[in-house]
Amino acid sequence: MQHCSTLQYVRAHSGWTPHELDALDFQKTVKAIEYCVRERVADVQVVLKFGPDQEFDIVLPVRTPSLAANRARLNAA
Repeated sequence: MQHCSTLQYVRAHSGWTPHELDALDFQKTVKAIEYCVRERVADVQVVLKFGPDQEFDIVLPVRTPSLAANRARLNAA
């Protein structure tokens, strides 16, 4: 999980880190996305790493629903 603006990673224990080796390894993409929704983390992307070279990395933006959008949907129901 990487912040889009700062390019820092979610740290394994808490906060953010510029070092990918200190980043939290979610093991599965769905767990990373669930973390974003649960913790209301915005402006992030999931980075899939396939070895030491960045050549094969895959970056997936995560779009979490905003609180305002959630409230609007609840009020409309």
